Amino acid sequence: MKVHWFLEARFVIRNLQEFAKSAEFCSSSQSRLIRKYPSKWIGVYRENVEASADGLDELIDELKEKRIPLSDTVIRFVSEEQRTLIL
Repeated sequence: MKVHWFLEARFVIRNLQEFAKSAEFCSSSQSRLIRKYPSKWIGVYRENVEASADGLDELIDELKEKRIPLSDTVIRFVSEEQRTLIL
């Protein structure tokens, strides 16, 4: 039972690391993404833009069609407007 738990933990950690890399890709590639996908929703999986669409529902449908796991995908609206987040 301990081995099973350990393998699950490694799988979760690996997925979180991949998700973090995809989130970092979105941040570091912001200007390129704005040029290529202005005013679009994008789905980034394993540091690649796997889908883009005008609407969120469209994007989700496209990701599901490609069998890309939504839980492991960074979904973002690409906007040229600077946003201020209040935390």
